[in-house]
Amino acid sequence: MAFASQPLAALAPHNIAKQPNLSEARAQRAAGFKRFSDMTEPFQTPSQSLSPEAALAGRTMLYKSGEPVDDKDAKGRYEKEILAHAGVRLIEPELFCGYDPNKKVFNQEIELIHDLEPIEVSDTEAQKFKLQHGDKCDVWAGEDGQWFAKLKKGACVYVPKAFKFSRTVAGQIPTGWHAGRYGIPEDIIAQTDRVTLWARYMHPSEVGTSLGSGMGGVTSMAKMFKDRRDEREVQNDILQETFINTTAGWINLLLMSSSGPVKIPVGACATALQSIEIACDTILSGKAKVMIAGGFDDISEEGSYEFANMKATSNAEAEFAMGREPTEMSRPATTSRAGFMEAQGAGVHIVMSAKTTLEIGAPIRGVLAFTSTSTDKAGRSVPAPGKGALTVARQVPSKHPLPILDVAYRSRQLAFRRTQISQWLDHEHSELQAEVAFRKEQGENVDADYIASRIANFEKEAARQEKDALAMYVRSNNPTFISRNFTDAEVAYCRAQPSPASSFAARWACKEAVFKSLGVKSSGAAAPLKDIEILNNTDGVPSVHLHGEAKQKAEEKGIAQVLISLSHSETVAIAFAQATAISEVLISAVAVTKENLGTDAIFKDIEWSTYQVAVTNPEILMENSELHKLWDKSSFTKHILAFVFDEGHCITQWGKFRKHYLAFGIL
Repeated sequence: MAFASQPLAALAPHNIAKQPNLSEARAQRAAGFKRFSDMTEPFQTPSQSLSPEAALAGRTMLYKSGEPVDDKDAKGRYEKEILAHAGVRLIEPELFCGYDPNKKVFNQEIELIHDLEPIEVSDTEAQKFKLQHGDKCDVWAGEDGQWFAKLKKGACVYVPKAFKFSRTVAGQIPTGWHAGRYGIPEDIIAQTDRVTLWARYMHPSEVGTSLGSGMGGVTSMAKMFKDRRDEREVQNDILQETFINTTAGWINLLLMSSSGPVKIPVGACATALQSIEIACDTILSGKAKVMIAGGFDDISEEGSYEFANMKATSNAEAEFAMGREPTEMSRPATTSRAGFMEAQGAGVHIVMSAKTTLEIGAPIRGVLAFTSTSTDKAGRSVPAPGKGALTVARQVPSKHPLPILDVAYRSRQLAFRRTQISQWLDHEHSELQAEVAFRKEQGENVDADYIASRIANFEKEAARQEKDALAMYVRSNNPTFISRNFTDAEVAYCRAQPSPASSFAARWACKEAVFKSLGVKSSGAAAPLKDIEILNNTDGVPSVHLHGEAKQKAEEKGIAQVLISLSHSETVAIAFAQATAISEVLISAVAVTKENLGTDAIFKDIEWSTYQVAVTNPEILMENSELHKLWDKSSFTKHILAFVFDEGHCITQWGKFRKHYLAFGIL
């Protein structure tokens, strides 16, 4: 399976099976430079197309000045401006109907506390005001036929307010791009969502499409919900432009009336991957020869705000504070990224079989060797963790099942392997006896420790081989062990997890750690640990519940609480436990607040370590003159062990608007 990317569109836009001749190739090359130079005019949107004469001459006509420009001059003259208005950059309000994240608008409902002056409206509008506000609104006709409406005390109105939003950077369609330059009629442009037009620009030729989207035509949705509500002019069939499958429909409609299959995935961030898989399956099934695959999406004011609430997107203010430019903020493969970069546009692959590719002479940009999608069956986060390629592993059914799947076969193999291990052990003992006898015949003194060491190595190796044999032929599940060491609640939790064995192992390790933290005498390696129960609290945090003898021993030692931390992978589990006795937390402390700042005795007590802990807020800590005097007294500073900040991440995150946080370094 091969896929060709956007350049396939330049081969032969009217007949994909036709090999382009030299003249056509030159015309297409000129048209390609035409696209390049079109983007140099960010505020010009004419719809006329490049003339065939100009294309064949290899020259581009700039609409702004009418001056012909050679292809070779376009890059040098306009590259800087093109790059400034393409790709990932600061959001340009003219692309989003005036939306500016530096002044994001919300509406505040307020109640009038006095009557407003009358406003002149039409008859229809007057009746609408009256219907909404009832007796809080008076409407009447004037002497000359005009109508007036007056909002009275108690009426509710919406007043706009604004704040500065942090998501100021996004990937955007090049400013000034216009679909009319590629031959799309103005009436189609007027009624089609803009990202649909952008996807259509990349079209190759024909047949089916699986081009999907996460949200669909958000520009059309804004018109349907906001412009319609505000009674602005909106086309009557705007609803169909909001559907996610409309883009694919337009592509098939506009591309030579193609009537191939339309299979549209909607899978949020995974949409494009699902589209590729659908395209492959459609071609392999013989229902299509060429499929348009990929994804498209737009940026909307509402979507950007809600993604930010989920903490799913890159915070431009934080990125600027770290010294990054907009072009450096999209870093999908780095561990330091704090969210994805929003972008508008379309990513399109032209997928076809290798046979079709060779027949039409399409350039091959890559080979699709395998496609598959799956979920992790447990995660509800966005995105869910998953295991990547490991989740798509499948057993390939065969005519004759593998013998290893048969329990009787495994039993025979285990018995045979044990016989081999026993024979190997006997052979090694015989070899050692022969070696010792030979060395004694040669007059050597054979040390007894040497013989014991060799025998111990034999036994250790035999045990290792036995363990390997059991791991290969026997299931590692011991119901007796589980029932002796885990409560019913623990068993239910672990068995509901994606990897029950890993969850059991992590809780077993945690039970061992808790037991050791209690500091009590062991009852032996086989002693059950059911009295130590590890369950998640209401917040999902693992916590310790002691029962029976474990609880009794903890009370005898004055254990107030046991803090735990546990983690595991598929093969390794680790846990920590810390038991805290009541006597260890009996410390004296004082809170320094605005209410007691005027009490000199508090500062004297702090200076002479009457209190082991002093709690205050950053403003008092950095501004209070009495506390500042303590920094110069060694009787106080020599006793300081540490400064402890609760929610310490706030020091860097809030330093922009709480300047005291940035001054902590002087401490």
